[in-house]
Amino acid sequence: MAVREPLNPIILVALAPVFACFCLFISSMIAEVSGWKVMASRYAAERRPHGVRYFWRSMRLTAFVGYRRCINVTLSTAGVYLVPSLLFRFGHTPLLVPWDRVGGAEHRHYVCVLPIRTDGGIWKLFLPCSVADWIQRHAPQKA
Repeated sequence: MAVREPLNPIILVALAPVFACFCLFISSMIAEVSGWKVMASRYAAERRPHGVRYFWRSMRLTAFVGYRRCINVTLSTAGVYLVPSLLFRFGHTPLLVPWDRVGGAEHRHYVCVLPIRTDGGIWKLFLPCSVADWIQRHAPQKA
């Protein structure tokens, strides 16, 4: 019977930078594939606006790309501010999407879906249902 040696800690230390680089690469690729970088070329935010904030929200960007519980959102009179949580932020410029690119809130069970029009399709942002009231009171009304 063969005796197994424990994993050498030096190997773990040596692989840590490789793993970190791999994670950064994946984050950057997701930003590219999802259309985030294209949106950032038009709607990059210099700073977070004042407004109501929601942390750790979910968003569906394409049929294959979604952010589950890692998007921080601020609703303001200027638009919808989107930024991934710190661990997933590499390659993702914060966005301030104007209200004319945002559709009406759709109620689905216990959440509201806020559609955001992009050149590549529609992103679906999942927020609490109280968002519909906030939008009705504070967002600029469409003509």
